[in-house]
Amino acid sequence: LFEADNGELERVKLRRRWWSYLLSDVTYNLLGLVMQMGVMSAGAYLAIRGRIAAGTVLIFTNLSNSVMQPINELPQGFANIRAAHALIEKLAGLAEENASRAGEGVPARLERGIELSHVSFGYEKEKPVLRDVSLTLKAGGKYALVGASGCGKTTLLNLLMGGCEPYDGSVHIDGHELSGISPDSLYDLMSLIDQNVFLFDDTIERNVTMFREFPPERVQDAIARAGLSEVISRKGADYRCGEGGGGLSGGERQRVSIARCLLHGAPVLLLDEATA
Repeated sequence: LFEADNGELERVKLRRRWWSYLLSDVTYNLLGLVMQMGVMSAGAYLAIRGRIAAGTVLIFTNLSNSVMQPINELPQGFANIRAAHALIEKLAGLAEENASRAGEGVPARLERGIELSHVSFGYEKEKPVLRDVSLTLKAGGKYALVGASGCGKTTLLNLLMGGCEPYDGSVHIDGHELSGISPDSLYDLMSLIDQNVFLFDDTIERNVTMFREFPPERVQDAIARAGLSEVISRKGADYRCGEGGGGLSGGERQRVSIARCLLHGAPVLLLDEATA
């Protein structure tokens, strides 16, 4: 499949290059020739009539070469402008989406709890994943959400992190509607340990701190509580995790994610597949 797709891509690029060279030759060589012949013919006519000198005709003929260069670049320029407009519209749409998510700031503490009332959500509207979910999670409590694979446990956690919009029903965090809370405030309040952990090709400690500055004792405390101390002592403080964490086992990558959340210090901790 990869080879077939690459072959099709190269065929498309070949057709593109062929048309590009053809158009370039037509606009630059053929039109340039027509322009030079026109200038030369008009100049020769005026020279014969005695209105201009023969040297002037040669000067204008040579100058026509300088005129053809920008004319040749015009089609490519128009194509770039069209491509830029499409990119600008896409970026503007993303910026508008982010701006629409900018909501109110809430304190980084949970005093009453989280309440879901008749919440429904589906990645495709005609195929809901969550149907009429209502539950209350009180501050300071510990809750286990149990269900069969594919029943929507991960979707519910992602929804609480603001990653599933729009949804039907209401989600209130200390009385504030989830959709009206700014992402920065929400991330200060809650952290999610996901099943899939992405690691950068850097040291374990930098993957824990996410390249931010923290007091060393706080970093070491998070590493110890996540069970990473033994991994670092065995592999070394400068051990690089590899792209995507390829140099670590699945359990070690999960511990890095746990250490990240502990270091972040959010008062609400969501664990996806906690037993794993």
